[in-house]
Amino acid sequence: MEEKITLFMVEVGVLLHKNSSEFEDYSQVFDCKHAYYDENTCIFLDGSQAIEYALSYVVKGVNRTYAIVKELSVPKEWVDDIAINDIKNSGIFDGWDDVLGDERYDAKHIILDLYKSGKETLKYNFVEKEQPCYVLN
Repeated sequence: MEEKITLFMVEVGVLLHKNSSEFEDYSQVFDCKHAYYDENTCIFLDGSQAIEYALSYVVKGVNRTYAIVKELSVPKEWVDDIAINDIKNSGIFDGWDDVLGDERYDAKHIILDLYKSGKETLKYNFVEKEQPCYVLN
């Protein structure tokens, strides 16, 4: 039986307005309803740290700043000791594309999604998980 490791991926960025010239380019992921201009993706081993980072990023961000936290179970062999140390030390793992692949963009396994609406209002559960649009290759 293959050994698994749980990773928490946090994507943060800004939701583009529908009239943005880049809307279509950034709206082909998660639910295809919003355009997710991603500014950073971090991987955490601890879910509470991932959620804390996501909340802090959105609270400190500009209007329409978003965060999406996903819980992913991946084969341990995909994540070598160097990557584990990078994740523990900085929360940033440059090889996330190789590890997560297309799963980074689907709506499955989202445990938290929120964005800032106005100066202080946080909106939760805005990603339509029941109607995902991203098709894995």
